[in-house]
Amino acid sequence: MALEMVQGHASPLLRNAVLPGDREAHGILVARCSCAPARPFTCGHAVTVIEHLLEWLPPRLPEQLRWLGVREADLAAAASRGERLRTAAAARLWSVAGYHGEPAGVAEAAAERLEPVPLTRLEPLPASGLVLGGRDAAAWMRELIEAAVDPEVPGLAGAGNQGPGPAAAAQGAGGPVGSCGRRKWCDVLGIAPPSPDDILRSGRSVNLHQLMVVALLERGTPATLEELAAQLRRAGAGRLTRHGDLEESIVKAWKGGLPIYRTLAGAYALDLYCTELRIVLRDLRVDVSPPGPQAIPDRGVDPAPVEPGPGPDVPLSEEEVDAALRGISLISFSLKRAVAALIDSAGRPLATPELVRRLKALNVFYLHEEKLLGMSGSDLLMSCEDGLLELVTEGEALAAMRKAVRSIGIPAMQRRRRAEEERLAFEAADRARAERVRVRALRPDPPRRAVVHFTGEPGAPLQVAVVDAASLQITLLENPDARSLRSALERFEEIAGHRVHGPAEWSGLVDERRCIELMPAGRTTRSRAGRAVALSLAKVCRASVNFRADPADPERAPFRARLAVDPERLTREALALTALLRYGLLHEGVRVARGATGAELPVWWPGKRDPRLREILELARDERRRLELSVVDRFEPWRPFARSWSATVLELDFRWVTLRTAEHAPPLALEIRDIVDVRWDRG
Repeated sequence: MALEMVQGHASPLLRNAVLPGDREAHGILVARCSCAPARPFTCGHAVTVIEHLLEWLPPRLPEQLRWLGVREADLAAAASRGERLRTAAAARLWSVAGYHGEPAGVAEAAAERLEPVPLTRLEPLPASGLVLGGRDAAAWMRELIEAAVDPEVPGLAGAGNQGPGPAAAAQGAGGPVGSCGRRKWCDVLGIAPPSPDDILRSGRSVNLHQLMVVALLERGTPATLEELAAQLRRAGAGRLTRHGDLEESIVKAWKGGLPIYRTLAGAYALDLYCTELRIVLRDLRVDVSPPGPQAIPDRGVDPAPVEPGPGPDVPLSEEEVDAALRGISLISFSLKRAVAALIDSAGRPLATPELVRRLKALNVFYLHEEKLLGMSGSDLLMSCEDGLLELVTEGEALAAMRKAVRSIGIPAMQRRRRAEEERLAFEAADRARAERVRVRALRPDPPRRAVVHFTGEPGAPLQVAVVDAASLQITLLENPDARSLRSALERFEEIAGHRVHGPAEWSGLVDERRCIELMPAGRTTRSRAGRAVALSLAKVCRASVNFRADPADPERAPFRARLAVDPERLTREALALTALLRYGLLHEGVRVARGATGAELPVWWPGKRDPRLREILELARDERRRLELSVVDRFEPWRPFARSWSATVLELDFRWVTLRTAEHAPPLALEIRDIVDVRWDRG
């Protein structure tokens, strides 16, 4: 296979890589070579070389590559970001290997590179002072590239020149799409490929939508309806259908819900960055590493073990007696041994009233005081002249009593210490979480998001409105091409909108940016009264931000696609979608209907860096800080952020918040669900 071949070239050379201490003594070891590989060095070959170069890097090789002029940032970015960055890093590797010219596909990507250095400056660089397994670095790099483009290697012959965009999408659903078409989806997620056969044989409760996700993960590339149905039919998923028509069941089971979306070519693909994918994998018990460190300590980690107890000649300590006798029942434990343990830990004879008081302080059960009167004269206790009880030090009864008490007390002491360590750890975790919440609410640093709203088809939009969700800056594009749309969206970390995967795929960013679909998945939901409520983007916009037009009206879509659309209307709809995005990020949900038939729908749009509304309100109430709040405007729905004011939070409960807008103004009660946006008052 291709990967084993590349690994076979890379492993022994990288394992023996050394950095000489004297560059002058070794001189220049690179022999210039003007020949090129027998086959074109394509972008797909560059992906193979870069990924396995990073996989086999020894600890000091990044430092050695810097001697060659290859920046470590280029390699790291090439492994994590897009085709164009990979092409840029491939050009650097090409120049290090001593080849003249540029690899195939570099010229087309030069204008859209994310690196500040133009490709014309990437001339062949000298590699001096670097020895890789007894040979120079350029020869080793050429050998690695030749392995990637070897025509005899199956799977690499004709590895595509196509990057992300409509050209790659037009090749078919089974071909590579963006960066994930050459790097399997399970490799991106860092999991082993799951199998629908194993899921069905495990006996877990699974539906067809979850099996579609597993099948796509196993495939690793987008699949058409027929290919997905054939794959599930081979796994035995036909029994999950009612009438045996698996294709129709797949269409009904999808319902437009994430993490599955349709590509421009009509194939089913996976959104690797959405939270719904990890929820599905968690429900199926597929091991997915968490996105961040765990804030709560692990209960399964045992603390330092308690040292073994002393011998039977050492008297009992008060801690051992308290741990052994606290809350014990005198039916299962001897009252005589309990009294002897109290006397032994005290180190002196004790009177009967004091013994009764100490036993009651330990909350022992079934204590009968009259039984203490006849305990003298045994092999463990005897009575003194003044009526006090003391221990009998002769015989084996005292050693047996100490052993019995310590057999209960030492494990109880260990449990106490473990509970105390856990309590301190949880308190520290709670304090750290509270500090993170305070920092997140006080100095929010959410990802840069853009809301995309377009008219026409996703693969050929007529007009596109791009709204910066933070500053509300609007960019209008008339008949944009893929390059202009990419340049408008490239500076954002996340892209939101209705049918957002279409423009993201058309611009080549679907595998590089997280896409947030604002259209609710499914057809219906349940209201608080238990009634079925139909889901639509129009209902969500109207109930959440009081925008009464429908940005996704299917009846007006052909008309709007044929005729010129009013830019003002496009801008209003884009702002409404931006308000809906902000509403969902703050509330972690959207409203579907109001009144008696009101319903709420949870969403998974917020990330770890997004502040929650209640966190901000609680911090403003505790620290008496002023806020700028925007609420739903019932009179000007086309201006979602027009009705806002500065206020302080007086009271806060589950549903309402009481505000004071001015010093002598009366308190104002506001429903929390009506808040669209909130920010700290900078005045």
